[in-house]
Amino acid sequence: MIFLCIDKDLTKNAVDSWKINNIIQSDQQKSLLVVISLSGLDDWLLLRNKLTNSMPVRSYDLLSISKSEARIVLHFVGEQQQLESAFFQNGLILKWVLDHWILQSVANTLVW
Repeated sequence: MIFLCIDKDLTKNAVDSWKINNIIQSDQQKSLLVVISLSGLDDWLLLRNKLTNSMPVRSYDLLSISKSEARIVLHFVGEQQQLESAFFQNGLILKWVLDHWILQSVANTLVW
């Protein structure tokens, strides 16, 4: 019986901790300039769908696009860590490389 109470307390604490770390503050809108490596139009279409399905993303501005790369300004709410977590749940990785942000599919992740 004691173990059951301890288990419930641990579960509640874990759930509460997760909620605190994942509540998105919608009044904190931020923007990032992001470079996206592409291997063609299909990559862009897939990534664009994943962008719109990521909860913190409010919008993006497409600055330029070519067969191999897109540059966007990403507008999002919450903290950057929450954005990274949401992207990862959608199969994307956002990382800082040298002097800019890169967004790429988990399947296409390169070691820098």
